[in-house]
Formats: sequence, structure tokens, C-alpha cells
Amino acid sequence: MTRTRNITSIILLGLLFSVLLWSGLIKTAVADAPDAATVLARVEAMSITVADLQKHIIDGGMYSAGPAGDRHRLEKMLDDDIFDRLVGLEAGTVSLKGRADFLVRLRRAQTSLAGKLYGEDHIRPRLQMDSATVDSFYHNHISRYSTSSDQWKIRHITVFLPGKGVPVGMTTYVDSVYNGWDPKRKIDSIYTRLAHGEDFSMLARVHSEDPKTRGSGGSMGWVSRQFLPSGPFADSCEAQPIHHISHPFPSPVGWHIIQVMDKRPAGPVPLQGEILDDVIAQLTGAQSGVLARAISDSLMKAGSFDLSPDAASMPDGQLRPETPLAIVNGQDTIYAADYLQDRLGLIQQQKLVDSVSRHDQIAKVYYKRACWYTMLRSQGYLDRPEIGELTANLVRQEQKDIVQLSIADSRYEPDKTAIENYYRTHPAEFQSPPRTLQQATERIRQSLKSRHEEEIRNAWVKAASSRHHVIRYTDRLALVHFLAQ
Repeated sequence: MTRTRNITSIILLGLLFSVLLWSGLIKTAVADAPDAATVLARVEAMSITVADLQKHIIDGGMYSAGPAGDRHRLEKMLDDDIFDRLVGLEAGTVSLKGRADFLVRLRRAQTSLAGKLYGEDHIRPRLQMDSATVDSFYHNHISRYSTSSDQWKIRHITVFLPGKGVPVGMTTYVDSVYNGWDPKRKIDSIYTRLAHGEDFSMLARVHSEDPKTRGSGGSMGWVSRQFLPSGPFADSCEAQPIHHISHPFPSPVGWHIIQVMDKRPAGPVPLQGEILDDVIAQLTGAQSGVLARAISDSLMKAGSFDLSPDAASMPDGQLRPETPLAIVNGQDTIYAADYLQDRLGLIQQQKLVDSVSRHDQIAKVYYKRACWYTMLRSQGYLDRPEIGELTANLVRQEQKDIVQLSIADSRYEPDKTAIENYYRTHPAEFQSPPRTLQQATERIRQSLKSRHEEEIRNAWVKAASSRHHVIRYTDRLALVHFLAQ
């Protein structure tokens, strides 16, 4: 009888819990647990999740500034992400028609990439790259491929000690796995993972705190002892057998794990590996240049170039980016934007003196480029997927730039009265050390400009948010954790 009563009680409690759970009065621990897929904001059909903000934290190498500071930075990070998405949506409505300056930049980028693709198909197969040519170049440039001292090819994982002359942003590097761990404990755990066969390069990319080598998997490349940190680090590199992974060892700035991938003595470096690659690259570049010039000459001889007489006599001050300077092959326009982009460089090179020099530059530089563009288009290179991707990215970025420029009010300049009012109403900012109004003017001017820009941006975001149905779930920011406390 008692057993039956207990079973009945359990069933009734279970039913009561289910009702409360269904009604939302009880939340499970799973619902409250940090979930990378949790949505923090929506911008039309796009979601901004916990994972998005955590990626920003890791990419930015951010570290904890305390609960209040973290909350403020997370809110700003979310606002910036929303802003970027709103700019992207607004950018889709921007027309680039008639923007000759962008058309010129786009054509240059398309010609450069399409030219590389053309070179792989038509120039590279014609290159003479036999072993005798390679050996000859190597021996004729042996000083280029020699070292004055022994060298090691090294990669490392470093964990800095706080307060040892290392930038604070690196001593408190955000690490998603070793949250709150001390440097010795962190380096020992990384070594354990290496000992169990995890990839050195991957662990260095995620957990090493050296900003110069983290992105390359900890690789320092080939280095001589004089270019290594003196003391334990250099000593360990010199003593370490090839391919062996060192035990963690300390230095004055932190803890390190190194792996010497290769060693080579002073003198000529053997013609293999990266040295062979460099020799081939040098030969390829020289031969490719000769063949490309020959192709350019033939294109220019076969093409036509009609200079605009009005533009030819027009002073530089009257030229506008959309002014047509010439027509190439009866179909492609050379715009003044082409010349205007290069004009300063031509002046600095003393290649531009007067209008006659300008015409000469058009004939020699822009005509050649336009001929290449026409030829590459006629052979279908501008229809290649790589060119399509490049074009889409450049168009999207140009549209976003136009939107952001339309938001900014670069013409605003605070007047004397505004600067004086700020100085009078914010005395604490100028007391330590004491600064006069004259000394503080530039700082105040920049501060007022930044405040004005922020007001303009906030007003734009507010209007754009209503157009694109933005929803923020800022109460969920507690699920996003800064990864170093």
C-alpha cells in the first residue's frame, strides 16, 4: 500500500513539473546553459548568435575588463555587428552607374587577375625551365642563397608571464580553453596534448600568445642565433634535436615549447625546397615579363587609339573622373579617372610636366592596359568564376563604402564656443596634468567630432533598424563569456 502511494506521488509530481515547464514557469538548466547557437539579435532574416560574438572576441585577442566593462564591450560589439549588417542591406540598393572612378579600379583589378589566369594558360607553358637553366641562375646568384651563420627552422608555442615587458593585451590573451589558467599550467596542458599527437601548428594558432607567429602556426621560418631571443630560448633551439618537441621551459618573459624542423650550416644553401622555389620564381618572372611585353606590343599594333581632342587640351583642374580621354578599339573608354589616380605618382617620378606629357602617358600606359582588357574579354577570361567573385566582392565593398560615407559628416567642425564650453564643463579631464584651453583645444576638437559622428551614426541606425526589422535580445548577453578572467 505504501509503495503504491509513493508511485502515485511520483507520477503526480512529474505531471505538475511538466505543466509548470510547459507554461514557462520553470526553465531547465539546459536552457540557461551557454549555447553557441543562441540568437542575440535578428536583422531581417539574418541572426547574430553567441558564436558570432565569441569569434569577434577570439579574433580581436580581447580579454576581460571585469563584469561591468565586459557587459559594455559586448553591447558595443553587438551594436557594431548589427551596424555592419544594416550597412550591407542598405548597400544593396546603391547604384554604381556613372561612377567612373570605381569602374577604373574595377577594370584594373579584373585585368590584373584575368592576366594572371591568361599567363597560366598561355605564358607559363612557353617558359624554358630545364635543370641547366636553374643551375646556372643559382650559381650566378650564389650570394643570394648563402648564409653567414648556422640557421634553424623553428616553430614555437609561447605563453607570456604578466608584467614582464610584454604588452598587456598579449599577457592576458583570450583563450577559449585555458580560461583563468596560470601560464605554467597552460603550457603543461598544451604539451600533454602534443604528446598525445595533436597538431603543433593548430595548437599554436589557437593557444600561442606570440602575435608575430601565432597566425603562421608558430613558425619563425629560418633564423640565425642572433635573431633569436637571447638566453634559454636560443640555447634550447641550438640544443634541440631535429623534429623533437621540447619540454616546456621558462624564459624571462614566459613559458615556451619549441620544435626545430630543420638545421643548416653557414654557407651556400642547397638548391632544394624553398631555395629551388625562389630560383624558379625569379626565372619565371623574368621570362614571363619578356613574353608579356611581346604580347603587349602585338596588341597595341593591332589595336586602335582615338584621343579625345577636347580632353587633350583641357587643364587638369577641369578634368572630372567621368571625362572620356580616349576610345580604344572603338569600344572601351579611357576615363580621366585612370589618369587622375596616377597623376601624383607621375609628378613625383618627374614623368609629367605639361599636357603633352599627359598625352604621352595615356598612349604608353592606359592604351596598353585597355588593349589587355579588350583581349582578355574577347577570350572569355572576364567570364571566369574567379573574376565573377572578384567583381562581386569589389562591388559589394564599394557600395558599403558609399553607404558609410553617406552616414559620416566629415564637414562638421566644432566652433570656438563649443570648444570653450566643453573645457569649462569638463574640468576634471584637464587637471591631471593641468592643461590650458590652448593646450587642450585639439583633444577637445577631436572629442566633439567623435561625439557628433556617433550621434549621426546612432540616428542612422535607429532609422535603418525600423526599415529592416531589427530585434535585440540583450538580456542573453550573459551567455557570452570573455575567455580570460
